Order: sequence, then C-alpha cells, then structure tokens
Amino acid sequence: LGKLTSPSGCWLNFQFAARMVSKEYVCLCSGEPFGPRGTTGVISSPLLSETLASADPSGSTLRVRWAKEGKEARTEYEVKDLLPIPSAMLSDLPRSTSLGVEFPLSLLLVKPLTGRTHQIRAHLAGLGRPVMGDPLYGGYVAKWCPRLFLHCYRLLLRDLDNQPFNPAASLAPELNRTLELLRG
Repeated sequence: LGKLTSPSGCWLNFQFAARMVSKEYVCLCSGEPFGPRGTTGVISSPLLSETLASADPSGSTLRVRWAKEGKEARTEYEVKDLLPIPSAMLSDLPRSTSLGVEFPLSLLLVKPLTGRTHQIRAHLAGLGRPVMGDPLYGGYVAKWCPRLFLHCYRLLLRDLDNQPFNPAASLAPELNRTLELLRG
C-alpha cells in the first residue's frame, strides 16, 4: 500500500471513513445455539463503551455493554457448524458450567454492519453466547482454545480502479487446531 499519504493509502482510509468496507469474521461461541447450520439473523442493540479500573499499572480496561443510551450497533450472523465438546475435553472447563453437556459450541460467520468497539464480542455475550477465550465478556478459557476465537476472515473493499477487492485470511493454526480437536 505504501504510506498513508500515498494514493492507495488515501483511498483505503477514505473507504474505511465512508463505511464502504465490509468485514467478515469467524468465531466460536458457547451458549444455546441460534439454530441449526444455515440459521441467519441480525443482532441489533445499542452499545455503550465504559472504562473499568484495572489492577494492571499500565492502565484501565475498556468494556462495552448493551445500553439504550449507547450507539446503534448491528451484527449479522450465520451458523456455520455446531460442535459438541468431546467428554475428554470437558474437564478443562470450569466445574460450574454445563457447556458441552447441554449445548454444543457454535461456529459462526459474523458481519458487523456498524463499526463499534468490541461489537461482536459484546453482542454475542449480551445474548448469552460469549466467544470462547474471551474472559472480559464471560467467555470460557480452555487449554484447547489458547486464545480468543475471533478471526477477521475477509475484507470487502475496492481497489484503485474501483473494482471489488476481497482479501481473505486463513484461520490461524492454533484456531484450526481447536476445530480439529472438537471435530475429533
């Protein structure tokens, strides 16, 4: 792309500022599934950012919550897969959870239709379906899911000739490994 002041850098910045860029994410969440594979929907709830005090001397923590006085936020989702947790992996979860016994994990394709901070994480958590590896929003942390399972899969934007340009990024190896373990 070159420098931010280059023609391509300016064009890219313009597209983001004008909300011309669409993003697609893949995430794995717990909680009751939205439905079987192929189920689609839109989560529409205003979100409000708040700063939480932190024990970390480097500063505070930002958290977003559902609030009627917040900014409009909309997220599309599609259920791509439902993955039961193998019984051998359940022992790695907190004892207080029925996750995996009662409900499988949901692999979702999500598209934020607005660009709010932590939008996907806050929307899913607000519906009782937090992203795996996301303790800030109530997601379970497990050895077999070594990090937040939220991955920007594809951008939809335009090149310098105003033609569609849709770069895609493969799932990170550690997230692929998580899916392999769940699928047995």
